[in-house]
Amino acid sequence: GVTKKLFKEFIKYYDKDVLIAAGRKIRNITKLADSLAPKERIKKIAELFSYFRNPDKETVLTPWRVVNLHLGKTLGGYCFYDENFDKLIEEPRFIDNLDITSSTLRLSYANILEINSKTGLYPLYVAYSIFRAKLQKFNGLDLDEKQIEELWNSTITENIYVICKTEMAKQITKRTLVGFKNVNINAHYFENLINTLKSGKEKKFINKVLSKSFWKKSDKTEMKFNAVIGNPPYQENIENRGEQPPLYHLFYDISEKLSDIVSLITP
Repeated sequence: GVTKKLFKEFIKYYDKDVLIAAGRKIRNITKLADSLAPKERIKKIAELFSYFRNPDKETVLTPWRVVNLHLGKTLGGYCFYDENFDKLIEEPRFIDNLDITSSTLRLSYANILEINSKTGLYPLYVAYSIFRAKLQKFNGLDLDEKQIEELWNSTITENIYVICKTEMAKQITKRTLVGFKNVNINAHYFENLINTLKSGKEKKFINKVLSKSFWKKSDKTEMKFNAVIGNPPYQENIENRGEQPPLYHLFYDISEKLSDIVSLITP
């Protein structure tokens, strides 16, 4: 449709060989990261995203540092930056924001929803914290690589839920969380997400997201999210218009109806 038409218009400006080489390099880095333990893999994936830029005016790719700053100061959990959030540190430090942390990222059974995933860095942060909470249950026993991998995969399939605006964002998020491994993630994309929220169909959207069948869970009870996180779009991008209509409040309102704890970056 529109995407293919735009691609055809811009393809003449790209060097095919350079584009293919760049794609292979990114793919190879991602595949290499699949062989690393969760902490080291996260560092490698976060470094990879530092090379990317914002794709359009409505979509901002939140830097790994900002993800750590945002979630560290709100939900807490394991932060990969120092106390000033300036420098990456070798061993992630635990931030305990008391009741908020104890009811979210300190729980091995927490359900966290990212409302507008673009790269998967937000769910990656919370996944690591919940993964560490699960590790504590083993009382310091040494786990082998396979057991560690299984524990990480179970965190992704049991605790992390993601809503995206596009299929591409969903696929990128999957690569961020599990790489090229055959692991299912709880993710859906809504290409008409913004229009859905603007048109007053939020109740239908909420009912769908809170339905366990929507996430292919056998239990028919309603989903319970311990927290909703993310960086929603701030405003629309309408051509030939000076003041653009805001969007962020729509995501905030929806999030408050999905969970008691909401942590979204807003202007």
